[in-house]
Amino acid sequence: GPLVNSEYYSGWLTHWGEPLQRVSTDAFIKTLKNILNYNASVNIYMMYGGSNFGFTAGANGGENEFMPDITSYDYDAPMTEAGDPTDKYFALRDALAE
Repeated sequence: GPLVNSEYYSGWLTHWGEPLQRVSTDAFIKTLKNILNYNASVNIYMMYGGSNFGFTAGANGGENEFMPDITSYDYDAPMTEAGDPTDKYFALRDALAE
């Protein structure tokens, strides 16, 4: 079948009390170019950020731990929660134009 990456992460989630999780633009674009070199389809997760308020932000947990997520759900996306483009957005645009 066709090659597909249905969730290519532009970043990652952040738990309360952790530093904001980031993926460098260079690493994001380098991996994207590798995917495209295989003529694969790709879905960028997340392309733009959002917010989940109250208890809808979610959490991870295990047997003896509870790690709630912050309300911002932008995964270091190429576009901010306000819809503003970031450096990652412009690098993505340029990579796709090649």
